[in-house]
Amino acid sequence: MKSNFYNELHKNRKKLANNTSFLSDEKYNELIEIISELKAGRKKKEPKDFRLIKRYNVLVVQGKTKLIFPVKDDNVVLYYVPTSELFDILQATHVSIGHGGRDRMIKELGNKYKNITRNDIETFLHFCEPCQQKQKGSKKGVVVKPIISSDFNSRCQVDLIDFQSHPDGKFKFIMVYQDHLTKFVVLKPLEFKRAEEVAYNIIDIFTLLGATTIKLNNENANVMRTRAKENLENQAKKMMAWSNKKLLPVAIHSTVRVPVPEVDKGRLDARSILAIVLEVTSDGFYRLGTRDGVLKQLYARSQFTACQKKLLQIDEAPIDTEVALRTVAKEQSTGTGQGFLKCVCKTKCQNKKCICLKNNVLCTSKCHFLHHVVISSY
Repeated sequence: MKSNFYNELHKNRKKLANNTSFLSDEKYNELIEIISELKAGRKKKEPKDFRLIKRYNVLVVQGKTKLIFPVKDDNVVLYYVPTSELFDILQATHVSIGHGGRDRMIKELGNKYKNITRNDIETFLHFCEPCQQKQKGSKKGVVVKPIISSDFNSRCQVDLIDFQSHPDGKFKFIMVYQDHLTKFVVLKPLEFKRAEEVAYNIIDIFTLLGATTIKLNNENANVMRTRAKENLENQAKKMMAWSNKKLLPVAIHSTVRVPVPEVDKGRLDARSILAIVLEVTSDGFYRLGTRDGVLKQLYARSQFTACQKKLLQIDEAPIDTEVALRTVAKEQSTGTGQGFLKCVCKTKCQNKKCICLKNNVLCTSKCHFLHHVVISSY
């Protein structure tokens, strides 16, 4: 991390040309020598020396001479930091404030140091792995690969709508069956959301529309089907264009953040793990590697967030080992890796069917979710 920080710092400072806040070790020692001679009267003052005296002063701390900003009426001593000590100071301050963000570090460092810039702090934070892991990932809902259907009833979608708070007699759910191409919808009322009742109603729809693709020979039907397919393809192109604009492709060997599901992490664990891109398939999926091994599943671009800096190297990921995301989260966890336990009991937790009672833990505010929904609806 230290070497990466200084490499990036060197690149940034090249773009900013000569800035008086940047002090190399040679310049730092040279200023100490000049200011010491001017204060002692061993050197005749020139016009440029008066500017140096207004900006710099020296102070001996534990037998070591330090370069400081001239002390004013508030008696606050502000130290100048040479480049070689910059990383250690940033890291010590960052850890002391509990991995605080940019603004907290600016406030903390501004009370003691004079020449640490905002750009230096931002560069350091980009290379801090714990800070990268605790950041939020990108919002979901971005399409990866649109599904295009060419025939009526070739693909459908089934959803259940919960009406337990406003039942219609004995019916508490509505099953929505929708054809993907034509958007034709069939609604069925359900008493429960058991698999048997859902399957029974799906069979009833299959007897009405057919379970396989239906070929229509009518000329008007063929025209309608062709237009529906064209509209679906146009919509898919717009969705992909918007998705590619929002989520740019990630290059191989880049560092990314993969979010960890709530059930797989503890209360104090990071939101995500760091991984490196090993391969991009022809379908646009990514194979990711971590320090504990290569993740088993392939990831879509919307399932991870790219880091601004390269934090992992390719040799840090053991390619011969395949692991699950849950295993990596457990290895990098500060505890057992297990997250929240929450039950959905509608009444009191009385038997081992309750996951909280089974694990000998007390119910929390996250438990009895369905019961809270019913109460809050009235």
